Order: sequence, then structure tokens, then C-alpha cells
Amino acid sequence: MANLSECKATPDDGTQEKEKGTPMDRLRTHLVEDYDLNPSDLPKAIVVHETMGIFWMGFVWFACYQVQPAKALAQPLKRHFPGLARSQMFSNALKSAEKTVEKRGWLKAIPGIRHADPPRLIVSLAESALIRNLGRPITVPLKLYLTWKVIEFCKKAS
Repeated sequence: MANLSECKATPDDGTQEKEKGTPMDRLRTHLVEDYDLNPSDLPKAIVVHETMGIFWMGFVWFACYQVQPAKALAQPLKRHFPGLARSQMFSNALKSAEKTVEKRGWLKAIPGIRHADPPRLIVSLAESALIRNLGRPITVPLKLYLTWKVIEFCKKAS
């Protein structure tokens, strides 16, 4: 009696050839053939991707400093829960962080931060970290796509 696995017909469309090799080989083949990316594009892609990340971080931090989302969300809570107050632990942590910011002389050299309110700066940094982490499922693929488009544009331009 014949083994069933020997009787299966496999299509000869070349898909088996692509699936051979290590996962890294398959990824390399996919990037080179489908997206026209080469290993020499990697340093440019890293610079573009990280630059977008730094600008995104700065933008969200600035927006949180201006808008103050925690304060805006806390206002309705204060009306409904008048006994709700800032905890002592939070106040102590904020004072400690404020002292740390005051010690950092290099922060005073940055024009936009020189006259910023340290507690507000710290809270806005925490708010921006939370917002960026919540948005990561959208922003990471978007940054990868935009990086690919920038590299593609640079290849066409040169």
C-alpha cells in the first residue's frame, strides 16, 4: 500500500524554490525582489526611520506640553469627585523630578525648554510617552512605510 504523502501532487509553479533557505534569506529575497531594497540602503533607512521617530517624539511632547491632556481629563473628574486630590506620593515624585530637571544645566541651553515650567515639562513627557506607546501599532508600520517611500524617492532622484 502506498504512503499518502507520496501520492500528493505538488504544483510546479516555482513557489517551493522561494520557500527554501533560512528565514533571513527569504527576507532578503523578499526585500530585494518585491521592494527593490538593497543592503546598501539599510544605513539610509535607519537614519530616516530614527529621524522620523525623534521628530514624532518631539512633536507629541510639545503638543502635550501645550494641551495638557491629563489636566483636561482631570477637570471633569474633579467636578464629579470633589474629594479627589493629588496623592502625596505623586507630589513627592514630581518634586524629586523637578530637582533633577533643575540640576541638568544642558536643558537650559535648549531655547524651547529654557523658560519651560519643570513640573509641567515632566508631566507632559509622561503624557507623551503614554500617547506614543498607545499609538505604536499605527505609528511603527507608518514609519516603516514612509521610510520605504523616502528611500524609493531618493533612488529615483539619483
